[in-house]
Amino acid sequence: MSQADRLLDVLVQLKRVRLQPPDGQLAPGEYVLLRQLEEGPAKSCRELSRRLGVKPAAVSGLLSRLEQRGYLTRGESRCDRRRIDIALTEAGRTALRKTADSVGRLSAFLTAQLGEEDAGQFITLANRVLEGIHRFQAERNQ
Repeated sequence: MSQADRLLDVLVQLKRVRLQPPDGQLAPGEYVLLRQLEEGPAKSCRELSRRLGVKPAAVSGLLSRLEQRGYLTRGESRCDRRRIDIALTEAGRTALRKTADSVGRLSAFLTAQLGEEDAGQFITLANRVLEGIHRFQAERNQ
């Protein structure tokens, strides 16, 4: 099997991994989205999707579910009525804290499995792979 085939196999396997959160905790996508809002409110779904590196349609569904659960608010911007402000609520901050403990345990477990040096190399390589995928897709779409 070629290196290219082995790389593709690993990428497919990683994509298939579904991290199931314990009851009452956020799913990975929800956690990442709320962490972005913790860093600062967003002015639009498009801005948030850009910050997350995903399509606006994916963010829109997440926003609706999180708003229904009381974890964020969406309201008309005070500065520009054409825009909306998307902000984290206190319930959203609480959910983030609860989930952060589990995420921290998973990160610590994986780092222990790999070792600090290999974990750092994995992060570097994974980022290079992501950049390559984005570049390939951009070139293919031209």
